[in-house]
Amino acid sequence: SATAASPIVRVRWNEPPLYKRVLDLGAAGVVVPWVNTKEEADLAARSVRYPPRGIRGVARSNRATGFAAEFDEYFARANDELLTVVQIETEQAVANAPAIAAVDGVDVLFVGPMDLSVSMGIPNKPDNPRFVKSLERVVAACRDAGKAPGILLPREDMLEGYVK
Repeated sequence: SATAASPIVRVRWNEPPLYKRVLDLGAAGVVVPWVNTKEEADLAARSVRYPPRGIRGVARSNRATGFAAEFDEYFARANDELLTVVQIETEQAVANAPAIAAVDGVDVLFVGPMDLSVSMGIPNKPDNPRFVKSLERVVAACRDAGKAPGILLPREDMLEGYVK
């Protein structure tokens, strides 16, 4: 809270109680690993949001709400402002990327390049045509759904090619 940075927390798994903990502590969003289906993406999006759009439990006295002093403001804007990032790390997730991207409340499809390349049987081969096609499918799904794609790059010199 002492900076303009927005803390985004990667939860360890797609389990609703994990979201509540990090969001109540003040995270501005979550990164969810290993999301392979529309149903898993929907669970992630609903776990970040309060009813009726979601299943997140409501507590008044926590860090995110200024220990109740800012509860009304936080509660009114949380569903629209919290970020939900799902990680695309398998061929199944790539195949389901259009359905995952279409889920209301999913904001970013973030490719985990090592997990994805390993799941494809081509570990750490970012130039492999199959891997590149997978990235293109994820980007196309994001564009079609108005969502943002993301990826972790190990080197700065890779940035320009991935932006294109």
